[in-house]
Amino acid sequence: MRTFVRTAPPHDRKVQDAVAWAVKVAHDINAHLSRVYAQRIRHKGGNTMDRSFCCVTLFAATLILAASTVARAQSDPAAVLQRHVDAIARGDAAGALALYADDAIIDTHGPGSLCSAAPCVGKAAIQKELERRVAAKQAATILKTSVSGNLLVYWIESRNDTVRKAGVDRIVALGILEMKGDKIASAHVGIPDRTDPQTARFDEWRRAQPPAR
Repeated sequence: MRTFVRTAPPHDRKVQDAVAWAVKVAHDINAHLSRVYAQRIRHKGGNTMDRSFCCVTLFAATLILAASTVARAQSDPAAVLQRHVDAIARGDAAGALALYADDAIIDTHGPGSLCSAAPCVGKAAIQKELERRVAAKQAATILKTSVSGNLLVYWIESRNDTVRKAGVDRIVALGILEMKGDKIASAHVGIPDRTDPQTARFDEWRRAQPPAR
């Protein structure tokens, strides 16, 4: 029996590479959150999954779907993220807002976020969230990035007034950006890294707070 192997054209190979990258990152996220969930079960008992664990499938699907349409990057997502971090740190909410597409979406697990109960859709809603971050004196350091086409997965260390109120210095979180041209099309941010002791302590404090009104 003969086996025929079709050589993919350059465009297809780029798509295949992007999908392979997305699958790997999704696997890494799933493995990380699975360990966190298992630790929580051992320590507390019960079978209630936290929001970050439940959302891993959605994030994985988002990564793979977006990666399957990518042929080449039209911008540098990591550079855009750094510009966003710098704008918020210097109190420039308008500068950060300019990095978003008009129909962009933010979905966040971040402390005190206006986009956690429901995603912020469109620049008007996103502007309020960015102004909140500036008011909270948010400062961040990018720890690690992984880029494929128009997708960026990153780990970030954040400091702000809410974090300090919880009695910790900083938290570490995961984020995912999808770009449209040189603009941010969607941002899934603030997934806590509970393997970090300060982040785990903050997350427990956050869960004990009454719902925002």
